[in-house]
Amino acid sequence: MRNDGWCAMGNIRNEFKKQCIVCGKLRTPAQFYLSKSEFHADGRLPICKKCFLEKSLNDERTDIDLDRFYKLLQQCDKPFIAKVFNSAVSQAENQHPDKIGAEKVETEIGYYMKNLNGLYQYQKMGWADSVFGTDDQSNNQSDNDQEDSIVVSDDGYKYSLLQFEAVLALFKYLQSIYQYQKGSQEYELLKIYAALRLRAEAAAAECDVDEHFQILADCGDILTTLHWED
Repeated sequence: MRNDGWCAMGNIRNEFKKQCIVCGKLRTPAQFYLSKSEFHADGRLPICKKCFLEKSLNDERTDIDLDRFYKLLQQCDKPFIAKVFNSAVSQAENQHPDKIGAEKVETEIGYYMKNLNGLYQYQKMGWADSVFGTDDQSNNQSDNDQEDSIVVSDDGYKYSLLQFEAVLALFKYLQSIYQYQKGSQEYELLKIYAALRLRAEAAAAECDVDEHFQILADCGDILTTLHWED
């Protein structure tokens, strides 16, 4: 048995299997969640997906038991981030409203792991970086930003004063470098690019992985049109 948990036995069927540290069974790589932590050299968590589900369920098998889920994350040295978890629960409810019990919990855990891997700021975090509650100050700031919204774009997107200033600053900086003629296609695309970059970061902050990467793809299309390299 190799030290990284992968089996190097003579039996060809087991050669590329990984041993779960909880159940001890050999499983294929796809049966373990991905991890971008430097402590998981093989790119997979050491606990299999089945154990994550079975060991996270409450006694009634109707919902997740957070204390049990915490223990598993701690064993893997992965963080619990409250807003990422809440986002995963919302994603599961919105996209799979028909799932209940164990199926629902499995979906929630899947989204949680996907969001941890998909957003850069969480990829290298360990258990010690866990955040179990929300920051009241951050919430108040968010509420203030909402109240201070003063700009509505043509497509209905609302900007707070801080957001508008950020977009304007990025646009002015890029325009100072490339100096596109005002009113030209490049000039207008540059404005759109600046706005999209802000929206991508906003989606990341809200743990909306799919939206974040979709917006970045749109940004890439603009850069291609402008003959830039992202």
